[in-house]
Amino acid sequence: MVEPMLEADWLAPFALDVRVTIGVQGRGRGDPTYRADDAGAIWRTSLTPDGPGTIRVLPTPVWVVEPQGGSASTRVRAQAWGPGAAWLLDALPAALGGGDDSSGFDASCHPLISDSARRHPGFRLSRSGRLMEALVPAILEQKVVILEAHRAWRILLHKYGTEPPGPAPSGMRVFPEPAIWRRIPSWEWHRAGVEGVRAETIIRAATVAGSLERLLDVGHEEADRKLRTIPGIGIWTSAEARQRAAGDPDAVSVGDYHLKNVVGWALAGRDRSTDEEMLAKLRALLAQRGRLSGIIIDEAEELPSSASFNHRFGSLISAYRLIGYDPGIDYDFIDVNRKLRKQHPETVASVIRQIESIGAVITWDATTDLLHLNSELRVSIVLCRHMTTSAGSSRWVIRLDASRKPDLTIAVRMNASNEGIRDYYLLPGIDMTWENLRVAEDNGVYLDAYRFETLDYFLGMAARVKLQEAA
Repeated sequence: MVEPMLEADWLAPFALDVRVTIGVQGRGRGDPTYRADDAGAIWRTSLTPDGPGTIRVLPTPVWVVEPQGGSASTRVRAQAWGPGAAWLLDALPAALGGGDDSSGFDASCHPLISDSARRHPGFRLSRSGRLMEALVPAILEQKVVILEAHRAWRILLHKYGTEPPGPAPSGMRVFPEPAIWRRIPSWEWHRAGVEGVRAETIIRAATVAGSLERLLDVGHEEADRKLRTIPGIGIWTSAEARQRAAGDPDAVSVGDYHLKNVVGWALAGRDRSTDEEMLAKLRALLAQRGRLSGIIIDEAEELPSSASFNHRFGSLISAYRLIGYDPGIDYDFIDVNRKLRKQHPETVASVIRQIESIGAVITWDATTDLLHLNSELRVSIVLCRHMTTSAGSSRWVIRLDASRKPDLTIAVRMNASNEGIRDYYLLPGIDMTWENLRVAEDNGVYLDAYRFETLDYFLGMAARVKLQEAA
């Protein structure tokens, strides 16, 4: 059955660049909810209050210039399909900047702003009118490289989004219902590269999705305040969501690592401090204080924060090395720990896949970071970094989190390069009375009785067995 199509025209009372204005709603190349086709038309999908819908904003809008006064207007045509078609067509003016009041905008305050306004007369602030659809990708973009966030967005939408109505381009999806977001299994978050903190934030937001959508009907300040009452949503995430959903002109992404540098370069005529300038200031501080630490750097006036040195040079230790400062401590473990933190979700996801393959049931608790096996066993997975003593011996520290009370801890011992897995310890909680275990290559029968080359023994514990087989 062919979906019926609705069509509408809108005469925008200003010059309008459709692609630039609505493009802010897209989340990178391959966004399942946003496409630009070969003809230049813009496709968007949305879960509207009336149901799923697809809209196509046709290419080549017509600019109309009044002969008297020279004022411009733009005629735009759009087509829409699905239960949400009428809603999307009604929301089109706002999506194309119809509610963007530029009467208070003074472009003469800076030459660059004046020039940009002259060269881009068709740019307006878009308002999608759907807060959850802007909030979820903003949460995914928290504290990760943008490409990783866009990848997670694509994976989750392809897995849980629904087919769009109408002749939408292949691969497009409609944003899932809030109930779907709440029920996404733990291992699927892991597979998408989303750790527990971001997953839990999205689940909390989905729990109150109806209330969140109503925030678009209140003032910007009130919406910001209420959004930020949800644990995991701060000033940056709130601003990113409200920029797109509400078209809020005052929602500034405070805390964005790149924004302040881009604005500083554009308006002040110079970039952030160069690497050489930052290191020169660090050398001067070292000469003054005789030693360096994150606290000393943060307390120094007219010096970038320790976080800035971390971002610019990869770590404080890297910056120290560049100025020839040796803190007297081997900090190589910091880089190793950083790699292991990234590897942990992959290791957990691998264990989950192996358990699923044998027919067992496993869920992940984002709050405790524990796996729940067959609703019977709580399992913790920890990665153990390889260390070398001054005598050249190998050591590992297994950190047992008694506060979470796992029934079983899977300690993954890394090899000498900390790039691969050496072996596993399966440690029952009932037998472990220590917080930390320091182990060597050989530890005697008491500890090494729990050591295994693979997880086959654990998988045998997890497998469901038919009663007749057990008998």
